[in-house]
Amino acid sequence: MMDVKKEAERIMENFDALLYYDPYELGKEVGMDKGIDIGRDEGKTETAYNLVKAGVDLGVISKATNINIKELQKMATSVNKEF
Repeated sequence: MMDVKKEAERIMENFDALLYYDPYELGKEVGMDKGIDIGRDEGKTETAYNLVKAGVDLGVISKATNINIKELQKMATSVNKEF
């Protein structure tokens, strides 16, 4: 019975941490930060691709996404091949 009481006390000490958490911090603890970074990069690339497709200036896209001009030029070449 003492073990149960000690475990309950331990949980109660961290009760606030159990209720209020930052999902990004929690994710880092279980290795999700890398996945978040990958998803962010994929979203940035997709956005850049759509902007290239829409004819937005590559310099503007580069400044907004931090993707270098050469990569954007490759993207523009592939967009032109689609049409």
